Amino acid sequence: MRLKPAMARAWKLAPTLLAVVVLGLVARQAVRLDWGAVTQALSALPWSVLAGAAVLAAAGHAAFAGFDVLARAVVRHRAGWLRSAWIGATSYAMNLNLGALIGGVAMRLDLYRRAGVAPAQAAQVVGFGMVANWCGWALLAAAVVQWAQPLPWPPTWALPGNALRQGLTAALLVVPTLVLLLCGLRQRLPAAAGPLPQALAPWPLALAGMALAVVSWALAATTLWWLLQGGLPWWSVAGALLLAAVAGAATHVPGGLGVLEAVVLATLSGTAAPGTLLAALLAYRAVYYGLPLLWATGSYAGLLVQRGHSGSRLGTGGSERMGLAHAVQRAAARQGAT
Repeated sequence: MRLKPAMARAWKLAPTLLAVVVLGLVARQAVRLDWGAVTQALSALPWSVLAGAAVLAAAGHAAFAGFDVLARAVVRHRAGWLRSAWIGATSYAMNLNLGALIGGVAMRLDLYRRAGVAPAQAAQVVGFGMVANWCGWALLAAAVVQWAQPLPWPPTWALPGNALRQGLTAALLVVPTLVLLLCGLRQRLPAAAGPLPQALAPWPLALAGMALAVVSWALAATTLWWLLQGGLPWWSVAGALLLAAVAGAATHVPGGLGVLEAVVLATLSGTAAPGTLLAALLAYRAVYYGLPLLWATGSYAGLLVQRGHSGSRLGTGGSERMGLAHAVQRAAARQGAT
């Protein structure tokens, strides 16, 4: 019993400690970098490459928005598929830049509330997207482990007969396999399972969500690979980006600012010039994070203005404008309680 409070405090401190370690790595790399080479590599990127990266980024965001469209078929809420896709795209852009608590949860719940969707149904949509997204991450990571040459770990880790590679692949496939198995058996689960059967999607839709997540992650990796102009193998770039995503989620740094760059540089610096890598990463952050954030902010602001004018006539404009703030407070309270 005495260990439980200590373990809880250690669990809460772990993301902070990891963030300190990663940011220390960022500072160390920043001191060593030749910033003149970074500036030169960034200015040398052709406009055609930047335009192609913007198109790939837009496709990646569209694929992620597809989670909300699929979830609509599972939950059967009242919002239309086009409205659902818009909510998914807006929330994803906010999630990337502001963090999962505000963008992935609070923003999505608020937008669905404005669309007339019940909170319980909106929560199901959020849960479906999270499960599908990370199952897709695991599936693509398993493919990277199988096919990337070389893998981003020290040569001393090599085991006879690629045992480490095969073991890691099997471990990555456990969760997606278990999720699909539960989805397939959801109608046969006992009453002791509680609300779990209702929270699970039919297995064809769950499989479609995982496939969509693989496409979304692959498009994100392709965007960075395109900005590197094919200078590195695609599988290596994808592996570095997947590692960076986990590090960003674990450290809770908004937008993974600095974490993405530190992890990718540490992983790929032996295969490409650090200046070239960082230039591509800065361009990647601009097209995959910055441009969608500008679009989402303008789109959401337009919604607030439209609702505000409508609410002024009905006498409810103030409560509508406070929706996001209340949603953020409720999400933060829930996180603190857990």
